[in-house]
Amino acid sequence: MRRILFHIVICLVAGIVLAGFAPVVPPPLLVGMTLLILLLVGALSFVSWKRRRPFPIFLLAFLFVSAGFLYSHSYLAFHPNKLSDCYERDIRVTGIVEDTPVFLNGKWQYTIRVETLTPESGQQILLRDRIRITDSRKNGLAASYGDRLEVRGRLAEPSPQRNPGGYDDQQYLERQGIHARLSVRNPDQIQKIGTDTTLYGLTIAPLREHTWDVLYKLFPKGEAELAGGLVMGFASDLPEQWESAFEMLNVTHILAASGMNVGLIAGTLFYFTKQLRMPKRFANISVISTILIYTMLSGAGPSVVRASLMATLIIIGVSLARQVDVLTTVAIAALLSSLWNPGIISDIGFLLSFITTLGLFLITPRLMPFLQGPLWLGSAIAVTLAAQLSSLPILIYHFNQFSPFALLANLYIMPLTFLLVTIGFGLLIAGSIHPWAALPFVGFYRMLLWLLIKPIVWLADTTANWTWTIPSPPAWGVWMMYGCLLLALYRQQVWSIFLRIKPFLSSSFRRLVVGLIAMISVTLFVAWLWPTPVLRVTFLDVGQGDSALIETPGGNTILVDGGGVPSYLGSDFDTGEKIVVPFLRHRGVRTIDFMVATHADEDHVLGLLTIMDRIAVRNLIVSGYDDPSPVFQKLLRKAREKGIPIYESKAGIGWDVEPGVKWRFLHPGQIRTGTRSDTNANSVVFELNYGERSFLLTGDVEGEVEPDLLPYVRPVDVLKVAHHGSQHSTTDAFLERVRPHYAVISAGKRNMYHHPHKELLKRLERIGSKVFRTDQQGAITVITDGKKLEVHTAIRWIDAIREFR
Repeated sequence: MRRILFHIVICLVAGIVLAGFAPVVPPPLLVGMTLLILLLVGALSFVSWKRRRPFPIFLLAFLFVSAGFLYSHSYLAFHPNKLSDCYERDIRVTGIVEDTPVFLNGKWQYTIRVETLTPESGQQILLRDRIRITDSRKNGLAASYGDRLEVRGRLAEPSPQRNPGGYDDQQYLERQGIHARLSVRNPDQIQKIGTDTTLYGLTIAPLREHTWDVLYKLFPKGEAELAGGLVMGFASDLPEQWESAFEMLNVTHILAASGMNVGLIAGTLFYFTKQLRMPKRFANISVISTILIYTMLSGAGPSVVRASLMATLIIIGVSLARQVDVLTTVAIAALLSSLWNPGIISDIGFLLSFITTLGLFLITPRLMPFLQGPLWLGSAIAVTLAAQLSSLPILIYHFNQFSPFALLANLYIMPLTFLLVTIGFGLLIAGSIHPWAALPFVGFYRMLLWLLIKPIVWLADTTANWTWTIPSPPAWGVWMMYGCLLLALYRQQVWSIFLRIKPFLSSSFRRLVVGLIAMISVTLFVAWLWPTPVLRVTFLDVGQGDSALIETPGGNTILVDGGGVPSYLGSDFDTGEKIVVPFLRHRGVRTIDFMVATHADEDHVLGLLTIMDRIAVRNLIVSGYDDPSPVFQKLLRKAREKGIPIYESKAGIGWDVEPGVKWRFLHPGQIRTGTRSDTNANSVVFELNYGERSFLLTGDVEGEVEPDLLPYVRPVDVLKVAHHGSQHSTTDAFLERVRPHYAVISAGKRNMYHHPHKELLKRLERIGSKVFRTDQQGAITVITDGKKLEVHTAIRWIDAIREFR
């Protein structure tokens, strides 16, 4: 089978992928490039016709790759960001809710399609764009699909990736055509002014809300969200322990509606239509229509869209008496998805869904001959192993964890998931008629949920120490993994091609080529895993807080603070869970050799509680000040329970972390009391040296105790500015002694304290320091080999500074 369409789609998708790495092409240049390519193709076609030769294959491939590239940029040109001029301005916007609100992270989230926008003290603007609303009103009711709202607030630009390996909100929303965020906290910020009537709003949206109502009537909180995810693919919050266990064992895919859900719907409907002796054409239309309704009802995520498109194409192909080719069907589904929105190509759900499907088709048959025993068991192992192998490179790249027990967990949940999805459909249908109709079966279903959750959580907890943390490979590393996998799958075809050119190559030359390929592959793999002899200090962007990771040339790790949102702000955002732990996994950190809690403020130590649960810690260093803060005391208790030694820092203590890397503690000397803040006044301050380069980290120490430091400090290359750039710290006298080349300020974007203070910035400017700020540039990474010094920023990292002193 030649699979011409499959190869065309591969070229088109390759062009869309390439477009993601290229800068945005302005419309005039886009038109010029299109005309130039058309002229080139026309000229080559004329030459081929004149010479009576077929159009060259490589030029056809170039044509389709160019078509994908140009289409992707054309899509961007027709969906521009019309809201950028209003960022960081107070606005009043009217728009229509165009999706069903979802409750995530303790807030309602939904999207409005903008109709009018009025900037503060400005004229009303008619425009068409989309804004994501985050509604955290305590007693406010979520909006409904189709509601026309008037919303007031400050328009915010979606945040790009602010930490290496972190979440990129800007890219995520842009893939959906959303270009701004707006937070609603007060009741007077939002008002319903009407309703927009649509077919979706009259049918799918009420049915989706009704399904949620049925789930909450039948199941307690937690189980309702789990059942909704299993059966309908609904996105919602699950208990943290469950989410962590699912992620660790790579079984989160069960919460996304996919091929199993669609297959069950199609199979069940075909069975009933056959029993009712419906005409095949009518049966096919009924099944396709039901699949379409289910896709919209589930939220149209990438996996369910892929499954629905494939099912629809297979049904149409069978009805037309055509031979169905799975690879071609997958390719067409991928093409239709990327034509609808080219940005979906980089969505992890899209990638996992399509690559896993291809893996099941290509790998499963090749594994079956090697598996002995009952056919059902061999098939289950082959399918599970194929899914694991095909998805592993992407999972490592994004989540940096692999459990050797993931295969066992997936084998266990396969039959359970089938039962839960099948029975769950029946319960939802019965519950939709009346909750009492489903009640006789709810107890049995909850028992199945218990059989799913309890063993998975137990297995995750028991095998936590066996889970491997793998640093994110570079993009070429992911391609190399898939290249090796394809080479293993198609080794016979590759060898046959190799034999065809054998007469033209000597045996010694062939051996040389194979040897070079093997050597390059091994070298690249070792280069990725082998530690480089540099000191890396990353000042993370944790909002209004502090956290920094020091990685030494010898592989030692020092974590200084863990960020945190103070409890008085009433937020449940866990900085350790959402920011620091993902970064540590991205860097492949399995153990923290030294965890330093500079002082007891929650914006420094609250995140350490979660980090201590997720990552092994060998030593904890604290200030000698016995702060009564509940969070700080909880950290000390947790360290004692885990058997982690606790040391108090004292001025003058220092040692070699490893050959060439020295640190010494400069504060506190003696405990200071009666200050503006005794907690800040007794912060841990230390200096770190590697070769000719030095770093000074100062916690939240303030100006009134800086004279205690003056006898110990000396000029440094990098200063972590104290107390987020407060005007009460980093005085002129202190700066005259330290004279940093670079000053790093850890402060939250739009923080309520207006840090860093303008007077502090002026003092740093007078001393000649180059200032880096996490609120503006995201995480700041400083890399040195002991001589050269490089500074990189997460945002606009292309402007990285390289200075060789």
